Amino acid sequence: MKDMKIFHGLKQETLDFIESSSKKRKYKKGDIICVEGNPADELFFIEKGKVRISSKGERLAFLAQGDGFGEMSIIDMMSRATDVIAEEDTEVFVLEKKYMYKLYKENLKEYVIILMNLARELSRRLRKMDKLVSRMERKFKKL
Repeated sequence: MKDMKIFHGLKQETLDFIESSSKKRKYKKGDIICVEGNPADELFFIEKGKVRISSKGERLAFLAQGDGFGEMSIIDMMSRATDVIAEEDTEVFVLEKKYMYKLYKENLKEYVIILMNLARELSRRLRKMDKLVSRMERKFKKL
């Protein structure tokens, strides 16, 4: 877990808390892990495998080992923004939001490190999406 981007810079004690609070789940290729619009109360961290992120049938991204998803729910408290489907057999750690709230109450500094890591990761993803949209706009202008 310590190799996952969202947890960089955390103390071992915090990593131990997160690991002991997480549950491991396995999904077969083609399994639906999250459904767009459903309530969001869990974070997922990919230990092994690959998932496809899509919205209304359109592929948006692929995530693999070391990546996480479901993090937007920590920030905006809204329902799932996308579908997540296992592209291959996949193993994830699942952390319920209540454990993030517990960390917030008990160790604000470590919680803030996680939020900063989340912000960086979301920023990277937004930059990728911006580039994709820009390419699509140029393509349609040529038509």
